[in-house]
Amino acid sequence: MESKNKTSNKIPDTIVYAVSGHGTVVSEGGKKRQKLAPGDFALIPAFAEHQEANDGDEEVVWVIVRSGKDPVVENLEGWS
Repeated sequence: MESKNKTSNKIPDTIVYAVSGHGTVVSEGGKKRQKLAPGDFALIPAFAEHQEANDGDEEVVWVIVRSGKDPVVENLEGWS
């Protein structure tokens, strides 16, 4: 079950926490892949383009936390 959502943090830092399942945070234009297992997290700095991806067959449950009073997130097209 492949699921990808490419975003760009315009202001806030983001923390992605894996509650269950195994997923990947992709960054640097697809060059860097950080695998996340349950209990793992990734810190994504402000202005960094990234994707949360499910490359496996199991469902992944993420908790995504963004800093700032009014975080701005932009979904981007054309990167897989």
